[in-house]
Amino acid sequence: MAISATTVSNYAPWGNAQLAFEVGTGLGAVDPATGNAVQATEIVEYLAALKLQSPNWKPESGVDNTTYSCQGRLLSPV
Repeated sequence: MAISATTVSNYAPWGNAQLAFEVGTGLGAVDPATGNAVQATEIVEYLAALKLQSPNWKPESGVDNTTYSCQGRLLSPV
């Protein structure tokens, strides 16, 4: 279920992040090719107010493994 534009505007400017999670809803069907059970999933979306903390970054060669911590709260759905 997508977060509506009305909901986003109701929480402006605090709702600064939209989080989407794919969650299992149980066994959905059987794959006819393999006979294996396939788990049914749905996408659940949340509007959140997140505050990013400054990263502890050090310049190094190679891949940038900088992590960003954040804290916040879910706004919608309640």
